Amino acid sequence: MDLKRFAGEVVIVTGAGHGIGRAVAERFGEEGARVVVNDLDENRAAEVARSVGGEAIAIAADVLVNDAGNIHACGPDGARRKP
Repeated sequence: MDLKRFAGEVVIVTGAGHGIGRAVAERFGEEGARVVVNDLDENRAAEVARSVGGEAIAIAADVLVNDAGNIHACGPDGARRKP
């Protein structure tokens, strides 16, 4: 039986350019999730997104979460951006 536990869900995996993050991103893809592959290295993120397939996209950014739970993303140039 082919179970897709995360079908229709969107997940963001930070540090997904290699190692454990990559494995997590690939597993979510296998489980049917639409994966946002985040890494500081744009090329690595793009490579993993291709590996995940489906609707995976690559985002090169530094993701910061402050104590208030607000999320901010910094682009490769270090400029802070609101999601």
